[in-house]
Amino acid sequence: MRISYFFLLLLIPIGVIELSLSQIAWAETSEAVEDSDPESPLHRDSRTPLYQFKRPAWGFELSSSLNAFGKQALTQAQGTRPAYALSIHFDYQPKFFQKYGVLGIGPSLALYPFFNSAVAPQVFSVWSAGGQIHYQARYFRNQWVVPVFGYALEYLHYNLARGPDGSVVSHGPMVGLWFLMNVLEPSSAAQFYIDQGVLRTYFVLEGRNFSAQNADLNFTGFSYYFGLRFEF
Repeated sequence: MRISYFFLLLLIPIGVIELSLSQIAWAETSEAVEDSDPESPLHRDSRTPLYQFKRPAWGFELSSSLNAFGKQALTQAQGTRPAYALSIHFDYQPKFFQKYGVLGIGPSLALYPFFNSAVAPQVFSVWSAGGQIHYQARYFRNQWVVPVFGYALEYLHYNLARGPDGSVVSHGPMVGLWFLMNVLEPSSAAQFYIDQGVLRTYFVLEGRNFSAQNADLNFTGFSYYFGLRFEF
């Protein structure tokens, strides 16, 4: 009887070790097949949607602001009325780096519409083009809140009524929170991937602290942006 108890006690730690090793092997295999053939046995047998095994290489963001230039007026004619902004950003995200978060870099374009002819002769007389680099603190699959840090540099062109016409470089840091919308409707997100190839959809909230200075313009301010981001 004592011998039976001895063998039973011996088998328990062996079973625990084997279970631990199998879990480690499964985790390593899961990581190895991520972004691999979706028809592999692991993908077919997993209950996880196929798009969650993929790593996006590209991102597209469309956002807007109701207080561009940090609520600062570009001309006296603008008064206390805020400036609006419509921003488009497209970036490349290297897949090899995504074990340590997600790094993105790419061009951006922004339009600042003015509907008052006393401020600008045309609606889109103020616009900018430039680039942005940002880092997503994303470390696990289906992370529904992603902190973002980055820096942007833009070439701002302006043509103001009864005033200056020229360009200036504006730049500054940006911070934000991106909210993963896939978790709200997983089935719709899976279908969106099948139909359009979109892996992740985010609702973005960002703050950008831009500044610019030349003989015509001088502003530094914190602007809030909100919008949608698609990664594929």
